[in-house]
Amino acid sequence: MTISGIKHILLITSFAILSSCAYMQTNKNVRENSRTHTGYQITSTLGLHKAGGTYYLEAEQQQLRKHYPAIYDTAFLKQHNKPWFEQAGGETLSSYHPISNSTAEILQRKDGYIELSTLKAELEENPDSWTTTLPAGSRSCIVKAEVKGESETWAGNEQPVPVSSPALILGAADFVCVDIPGTILYNAAIPFMAPIIFFYEFLTEE
Repeated sequence: MTISGIKHILLITSFAILSSCAYMQTNKNVRENSRTHTGYQITSTLGLHKAGGTYYLEAEQQQLRKHYPAIYDTAFLKQHNKPWFEQAGGETLSSYHPISNSTAEILQRKDGYIELSTLKAELEENPDSWTTTLPAGSRSCIVKAEVKGESETWAGNEQPVPVSSPALILGAADFVCVDIPGTILYNAAIPFMAPIIFFYEFLTEE
């Protein structure tokens, strides 16, 4: 059977079996394990540079691997459905991205305050503006502001390496042998889990 045929079978089976709000998706991790994404990471220890009239924020360019939660559940696991990225090893590079003058001014003020998530959002607005070299004559600036939040890691705009053919086949086998039966069992267990989760959340809130 060709890879194209496998994809069609998986698609049809997905609509037929996984029509509920909860399903297993370990097959995605099997496929993603065969490739990496070029991404970036910023931490509270920020590097800020200025060249001419432009400020640049320094980040670490990394090779990342994408991970999916084993179970996607919009009812009981609302906060744990999004995929995330982790460093996959390999070489890291210093990368630089232009930021607005207003953001740079906040970073250099003693009474300044900024969240890493806010900086990430600004950097993601122009994903093609990364460079691994600063313009000639650049200088470093001192970050005096309070920087809060956990480190932020995300994939860039570069196209990832395609999933390998063996990983597609293994992913298909995982889907059939693990995810489909696992989804059926998980959904069958929801009526029994619901009261336990409800009381746990109720007692936790109290």
